[in-house]
Amino acid sequence: MRFLQGFATSLCNTSMGSITSQWSTIKESGFFLALLSSHYQLGQVLTMPTAGVLCESRWGWPALYYIQGVLTALIAITFYIFYRDNPYRHKFVSAKELLKIEEGKINVLVKDGGGQKDLSKKVPYKAMLTDFVVWGIVLSINFIRIGYLIFIQFGPIYLNKVMKFNVKNTGIGSALPFLGSIILKLIAGQLSDCVTCIPMKLNLIFFVTIAGSVVIFGNLSLAFLTIDFAVLAQIALVLVVSFSGLSFISITKSAQMISQHYSHIIMVFITLFSSTILLILPIIVAILAPDNEQTQWKSIFIGICVIILSGMLIFNLTVEVQPRSWVQIAQMKNKVSNLSTISEANKINT
Repeated sequence: MRFLQGFATSLCNTSMGSITSQWSTIKESGFFLALLSSHYQLGQVLTMPTAGVLCESRWGWPALYYIQGVLTALIAITFYIFYRDNPYRHKFVSAKELLKIEEGKINVLVKDGGGQKDLSKKVPYKAMLTDFVVWGIVLSINFIRIGYLIFIQFGPIYLNKVMKFNVKNTGIGSALPFLGSIILKLIAGQLSDCVTCIPMKLNLIFFVTIAGSVVIFGNLSLAFLTIDFAVLAQIALVLVVSFSGLSFISITKSAQMISQHYSHIIMVFITLFSSTILLILPIIVAILAPDNEQTQWKSIFIGICVIILSGMLIFNLTVEVQPRSWVQIAQMKNKVSNLSTISEANKINT
């Protein structure tokens, strides 16, 4: 089951980068990423309270698996019916909409029957893996999200064993931070796209710095709050998870801008790194907090703060927003003009 979940998660991460690069305009990529990435939090918002209620009912845990299985099947079927790999292949997308979507992008596409074909089959892996900007994105996004990744696995355990929430309240309490993350991501994604009074690079640095600082504050609060301040601890958890989502949007927006049609490759790198962290975290938590005592978790939260601060510094020092040289070289090698692509698309639609 865990293998299948990991497989599905990796596909979602890769698809998120690919879908954004193909379907979003450059100016709206922040909100597009915020909306797409909300599926992480939405799953937790729906699952945690439902699990808390069902596990205390006569139906028990099996009912939760049946409900989620049916919903997953229905959503997958709907996605298969309506989704197309790029807007050129979708019959409901007009030539005017294509022009808006493609404005300012570096695309390597030519006409292929009724749709479009991507000529950039040879991915510049070597150039990407030796680019410090790519590594800055991969490291910073995972370092800053370390608190979020821990809460995914150990949030309910922390609330139940350390803060002494009952099972039902644990389910509700575990869902609140993810609900806050959805709301904040959608607002921040829109703000990131609309704020044009400062350069985009400073825009991203500003949002990541604010988000990272709040997450550090939240983790420091959790390190020193005891069971007598359970409500404040719950608020701190909401801050940690919510603002981790904000940093995710800003950093993935940078990834999409520098890599364009290769953004899904960077998302693969990010996923591999995140998966490795998720495999290691249970071992680290088991060593540092074997008895789930507040004093044991204190060292974990302080360690998280150090890692997040490192991630912020890495991003702020390496962030770029212009397409990297390996993106533009790939375009020149294929000698395909974006204008000719749009012209062909207009002919297809007319």
